[in-house]
Amino acid sequence: MMTKIRLLITCVGGSTAPTLIDCLNKSSIFSYYLVGVDSKSSGNSRELLDSYYQVPNGSNNRYFEKILDIVKNEKIEFILPGSDEEAICISKNKKIFNDIGVKTIVSNIEVMELITNKYNTYTALAKKGVRVPEYEIVSSIEDFRNAIYKYGYPDSTVISKPVNGRGGRGLYVFEGNDNPPLWLGSGQREKRIKKQDLTEELLRLIIQDDCLVMPALTTPSYDADVVSAAGDVKLVVVRERINPAGIPFQGNKIHSDMSITQYCHDIATALNLDSIHDIDLMTDQNGDPCVIEVNPRPSGSIAATLTAGIPAVDIAILTLCGMTIPDVRIGSDIMILPSNNGGMEIVYE
Repeated sequence: MMTKIRLLITCVGGSTAPTLIDCLNKSSIFSYYLVGVDSKSSGNSRELLDSYYQVPNGSNNRYFEKILDIVKNEKIEFILPGSDEEAICISKNKKIFNDIGVKTIVSNIEVMELITNKYNTYTALAKKGVRVPEYEIVSSIEDFRNAIYKYGYPDSTVISKPVNGRGGRGLYVFEGNDNPPLWLGSGQREKRIKKQDLTEELLRLIIQDDCLVMPALTTPSYDADVVSAAGDVKLVVVRERINPAGIPFQGNKIHSDMSITQYCHDIATALNLDSIHDIDLMTDQNGDPCVIEVNPRPSGSIAATLTAGIPAVDIAILTLCGMTIPDVRIGSDIMILPSNNGGMEIVYE
């Protein structure tokens, strides 16, 4: 008889959420009662859930109150957030949830505040001897111009991003003569800037707060699913993106390369990560994987890991419960691609 778990999942309206939910329903470790919430719609997840609620956005003042009501009404035992804002809100209120017997799959707020500031993240990692990208922190137009020229602009492409930006928000790609690939900076939250459009007016818009300037990194790019308990790493799954930008999901190759796995392990330990986190990586000029950011919640495409038979969510819950964790070994690369029915499937080459 499998242990029964009442789990609340947020952001269930996302395109990969149905695959995540389907994998959890097929878990060989737990028997899940799944409650889903979303601020917009349930998408294609509704029929896979035991219960569904619409909630305010995670940054809304009413969000916590609504989630708390659902948790009490549905007798929820665990919460798995799917967006940055929700993860941060839940983390801030972690003690309240703990006091009513609810375990939250998030790091504590001190870790969240560290990893949502890229400058502080890079500084903390560098102090522990973990590789970080080249960067300059700038707060004025003069600093900005000095930094981009330092990194070879306009011959080389340079990017800037706000210190506290997340998920590509506020990211600018300044196109150099090296003709950067079309996917770079073409996301919904990013902007590509041609040389003739780099005006003083634009720079004043960009540099309203501290931002980072750095050389453009290259492919391969990766998501790494990391499960840990206060820096004690339980699982690392490195997924190379078929689509370097990651959105929309076009598939992943799960890597058996232990050098990349160890790098992500070192990041999680250095930052004292707790629960499930998504580490975004690209490749630097030396061909080495390099951290871009550490997200405060699981990857939107963590369903690819579950599709491969790697029970990342189960392992996070087992860790919180102090239970025995299965030994997961990735002996060879695993290709996960979108399936014809809108889900994901393993493809054997």
